[in-house]
Amino acid sequence: MEFWGWNLQLTENQTINIAFDTIEVYSLSVWASNGGSRSLFAAFRPMHLAAAQLPRLYYKNVDGISKAITDITPTLTNSDIQASIDGEPISLIDFHWSYEQTGQCSAGKESPFPAEELCSMPMVIAQFRKPILAPGKHLLRVRIQDHLSGVIGEGITHFSSNSIGLGF
Repeated sequence: MEFWGWNLQLTENQTINIAFDTIEVYSLSVWASNGGSRSLFAAFRPMHLAAAQLPRLYYKNVDGISKAITDITPTLTNSDIQASIDGEPISLIDFHWSYEQTGQCSAGKESPFPAEELCSMPMVIAQFRKPILAPGKHLLRVRIQDHLSGVIGEGITHFSSNSIGLGF
């Protein structure tokens, strides 16, 4: 069982209610779109701990480059990704897969990768509608549910909104 909190600013007594199961919302970060859309983006690496026992290993062509992929992601659809800021739900606009280079592949007996190969893992970049935010600290909560198994994962991060509501 895993739960991850990122960039937590614990400067006073706080209660953080969490939910956890066997999915990680790993390396969660958030940033505002300052280019005209009222949206924010969240990036994270969803990892299903059961899939880590037998990771899917394959090569994938990403923008014309062959990448060695170690894949332990849950199956996600738009309805499987939910988020809130300070307890208020925010709407998912869309999400896309990207690939984070994570270091050298572990070349075990079953691995198709040479030991010196650099591996990548799938990560999600999700775009949400951005509410009007007061200046100061806020809490983003992202909850995902594996579409096939129903198990969940949740991650949280603190961020600060600026005085004119643009960036963090």
